[in-house]
Amino acid sequence: MQTVAINSANTVNSPTPISNQPQQKQTAKEVIAANVQALIEQLEQGHSEGLTAYLTAMGRFHNYSFGNILEIARQKPDATRVAGLYAWNQLKRRVRKGERGIRILAPVIGIKRKKDTEAEKDIRTQNQAVLVGFLPFTSHTRKATNLSGFF
Repeated sequence: MQTVAINSANTVNSPTPISNQPQQKQTAKEVIAANVQALIEQLEQGHSEGLTAYLTAMGRFHNYSFGNILEIARQKPDATRVAGLYAWNQLKRRVRKGERGIRILAPVIGIKRKKDTEAEKDIRTQNQAVLVGFLPFTSHTRKATNLSGFF
């Protein structure tokens, strides 16, 4: 099993094995349960820095997934706002030239098409959106942007 810990500087330590058993595939529930157990153990030992840092990051990025919160906290611990290039442009902000972004995982949504015979039966379920997978996505912090009129 692996755990991911956030130290007091809001950075995420790389995954470390808990035991010397061979690595097995884990489900997301098992990984989350292992990380929660590690946080509980840290709290019982009197170390609350990891939990405090994680909860701080969760408070700032409550709409992001567990993994993306950890990635943002690991790559830019001082980030307060994160968005993609297009979103910053819509907000009349421009990302400065040469700024490096934060890599997170963005969901890819596809359309599952029903066969013609099935689609004729129920028109409401002709096409259904499904999660296809995830792709790496670069986002930027607010500190990496300027107002568009002030270049």
